[in-house]
Amino acid sequence: MANRYFLGYLGGVERYIASLAAELGRLGVDVVVCAAGSDALVQFEGLAVKTVPSQAQLRAFVNRGADVVHAHLPRNPFSFAAMRAGHKAGMRTVFTPHAFYPDGSALKKLAKAVTDLTMTRHTMKICDTVVNLTPQDQADSIRNGLHREKSVIIPNSVSIRELIELEDKSRDILPPFEQPYVLHVGRFHRVKNIPFLVRAHRRIPDHHLVLIGQDDGELPAVRELVSQLQLEGRVHILERADRALVMAAYMNASAVVLSSRWEGLPTVLLEAMFFGKPFVASDVGGNGWLVERGAPGMIFKLDDEDGYVSSLAAACRIPASALAGGRALVADEFSWEVNARRLLNIYAKSN
Repeated sequence: MANRYFLGYLGGVERYIASLAAELGRLGVDVVVCAAGSDALVQFEGLAVKTVPSQAQLRAFVNRGADVVHAHLPRNPFSFAAMRAGHKAGMRTVFTPHAFYPDGSALKKLAKAVTDLTMTRHTMKICDTVVNLTPQDQADSIRNGLHREKSVIIPNSVSIRELIELEDKSRDILPPFEQPYVLHVGRFHRVKNIPFLVRAHRRIPDHHLVLIGQDDGELPAVRELVSQLQLEGRVHILERADRALVMAAYMNASAVVLSSRWEGLPTVLLEAMFFGKPFVASDVGGNGWLVERGAPGMIFKLDDEDGYVSSLAAACRIPASALAGGRALVADEFSWEVNARRLLNIYAKSN
């Protein structure tokens, strides 16, 4: 597995890699995660993690005899170097874009466009298979040079085994904020559009708003907005929280909310479904597709405050039977216990 970051940077892609690698390990696959950093081989919960300081060392490590290279995220020179090394060595190469985020300044958008015309298109050409998380992700990949026959849709997933263990550990943990509340889990980054949730919360007097996630450039602005709107008593920020506390936050929430400008297929929505909670999410990325698959959630138009407020009210009225169905849907279609085997079949095609 190759990606610029790994856990320690609390992103959805990093959680995807860790959970998939753990499940593959249970299926008898030897997995090493390569990430940028100092030259060391460490263990993370039994998983081998190789941190390498340069692309040259990454290529050298790949060439030591892997069977498959599975790289993650587009526009990423680190993952691209791993893909090229695997391709040149005749290894099976698999690429998961996750999402093509359009977010950024005019200069960044121009840089992304240039990268997509070069690095991204070359990646699509040399990889054996592209694993797309949703139909939207697949369509974006095709626009960036992917031949459809190379694509397979295997959605983002969660480990049912891990979540059951965490559910048992978290059952008696009381989150350090008042109830009832709605919950947002995600990094404080511009693409997550968290200020929208804070501003809209002035119109939701019957719930508190809990924001859990690490700073990725936007936390000071969010804190300032909370203060300006005099919402300190009703908006609670936890910059750091262990997994058990996050799970407890899910279990005690009235709903999980997401107002992102763009997403792939968010892990937080799958986790909300597992814990029997409705979600309210902006209609971007794979969020609408998840509802089409039967998920107990509501979708609103990006930045539509009226739509968000009314969708949240409707979500809180979703019956318990539908919420139970959401948990079953995760187990059947969005679990690594199911989807890691599908990926293993893709890895094995060249063997």
